[in-house]
Parts: sequence; C-alpha cells; structure tokens
Amino acid sequence: MKNTAESFLGVTDSIQEVFVNNQETSLTTQQQHQAIAQVLEAIHALNTAAQISTNGISQLKSGTEKLKITAEHLKLMV
Repeated sequence: MKNTAESFLGVTDSIQEVFVNNQETSLTTQQQHQAIAQVLEAIHALNTAAQISTNGISQLKSGTEKLKITAEHLKLMV
C-alpha cells in the first residue's frame, strides 16, 4: 500500500511538472508571437519610411530639374 501511494504521488508530481512545463511553453509561445508582431510592425514602418523618403527624393530631383531649367532661362535673359 505504501509503495502504491508513493507511486501515485510520483505520478501526481510528474503530471504537475508536465502541466507547469506546458504553461511555461504556452507563455513563451505567446511572447514569441508578440515579438514577431512587433518585428513585423517595425518592418512595415521602415517600408513606409523608405517609400516616403523615395517620394521625397523624386520630388527633390524634379524640383532641382525645374530650378536648373529656370536658371538657364534667366541666363539667356541676361
């Protein structure tokens, strides 16, 4: 009887340990999910910033070309 009771306690302890390990694994998985979501959000923000920067560079190039043409016209007038 004593051995049977000790065996059941051992099984109970093992089950409890598995339960705790599963909870820790679940928590770790949730944290990894949140971290991945944050990385994806950062990548999206970088993509948006790159697009804005590219548009700004295009506008600057266009403005520079217009300024160059205007300067050439002014040279011809003088």
